[in-house]
Amino acid sequence: MKVGVLPIIYKQFLCLLCVLVTLSTATTLAATSTLPEDAPIILLDGPSTSPEALYIQAALESAYQSLGYRVKYQKIPLARSFVEADAGRIDGLRARVGDVEKEFVNLIKIPVPLFEFEMVMLADRRKCGVCDYQWIEQVAVARGFRAFEYFQSKQSNPVKPIYVTHAQQAFNMVMEGKVSGAVMSGASVPKVYSAMSHHWIKTTLARLADYHFVHRKHEHLVPKLTQVLRQMQTSGELENLKRKFGMQQYYNVDQHTDFGVIKAVSASWHSFSDTPEATYFKILNTVYQGHSSGLDVNIVNWKRAKQTFYDGKADILVGAYDFEVDQRAIRSDIHLDYELPVTAFAKNDSDLKDWLSGSTKGTACYLLGYDFNSVLPESISSYEAPSIADCLRLLKAGRVDILLDYEIDLSPDFVVAHAKQQVLEGFPLFMVFQDTERGRQLRHYFEIRYRQLILDGKLEAIFPSKIDYRNANFVPKNYQKPQ
Repeated sequence: MKVGVLPIIYKQFLCLLCVLVTLSTATTLAATSTLPEDAPIILLDGPSTSPEALYIQAALESAYQSLGYRVKYQKIPLARSFVEADAGRIDGLRARVGDVEKEFVNLIKIPVPLFEFEMVMLADRRKCGVCDYQWIEQVAVARGFRAFEYFQSKQSNPVKPIYVTHAQQAFNMVMEGKVSGAVMSGASVPKVYSAMSHHWIKTTLARLADYHFVHRKHEHLVPKLTQVLRQMQTSGELENLKRKFGMQQYYNVDQHTDFGVIKAVSASWHSFSDTPEATYFKILNTVYQGHSSGLDVNIVNWKRAKQTFYDGKADILVGAYDFEVDQRAIRSDIHLDYELPVTAFAKNDSDLKDWLSGSTKGTACYLLGYDFNSVLPESISSYEAPSIADCLRLLKAGRVDILLDYEIDLSPDFVVAHAKQQVLEGFPLFMVFQDTERGRQLRHYFEIRYRQLILDGKLEAIFPSKIDYRNANFVPKNYQKPQ
């Protein structure tokens, strides 16, 4: 490390800490600034800085202020907070799932749901496919996460948990291969989790409501708090606060939902997307059956497919890698398929190794729009061809040095006659949706219906063959489909 870097980083950290403390203090004081200094105090667990926490803190500070109370917070570990609130050492809990009072009898629930949250499980799709909860051997979960305990109580064959201190620890255990899944609230998912590996999958286990709880010594406040929070709900104040703090919005699709015509765009991949009746489009027709007026299919080269989608001319981009999804779009959590590895071919092995190591300059050819340049060293220049036949001709004529493609798309004679090296492992492919109200609704419904097709054993019949379905990696290797 260069001299002087550590002090600079330390100063930056202190500045950031000061800002966070200031913002936290400002949040509390802003809601209570009109109250006299000797106003009674309500002490709650917290504070936190997630969008959900900022929302709930602002909502409760506003509600208590209208009743003449200031809100203050005390940092307490999650599991310990229930004990402290039940004993009356703090005055209540900001927000918890709605069965807390059954075990902690001194706590009273304010019967107004403040927000919904999703309990999710993070896992490695290479090991468990779409990772249904019943396929998981063991999960890690933060001690005191009541939503998980409530969920476990409803399971006929509950998964064995390992309890840890916080959600990040649970995620670390999955990454280290110590457990099959990590369970947490959607708000606790590490922001870097999907960027760390294309193979991570987030499975929604349940959607639950959170409520505010107060200690029995404040029983006289329950009717007043209930009335105030209901007024905030009716007036739209709670919804405005949710939007202000960027809380995730959830969608419900019922039997009356109609998405109208759904526009899908993709490239032409044999048996999978080369006709409107091919596998990927058949999946979309099956998923949205009864909820759309039909599927409008556009099959072009992949570069144009992506451009069409990002120009807003299609609802769904079919069959994209994770790295092809930018900030204007959202991809499905469940993968559409698992792509085969990408292989580099050249006329001899030693030259291929030199080119791919970056020690020698070279030229590579691949299909238009495939963006394989992202896996090549900077010393390799790229040429995107309209067809793989063009790349084959260029390689034979010596005008390019390397051909990149999926081995299955090339003739056995070509493969045998050339040196080869894998440059990209098999990655999942996804459905990609516009990051708009309509796009998020389409994605939400796709996740539910597509997962159900897999769990019911109905998706296999849509795929071209049993081998193609098995290679798509939807289920664990030892999975037996329902009869």
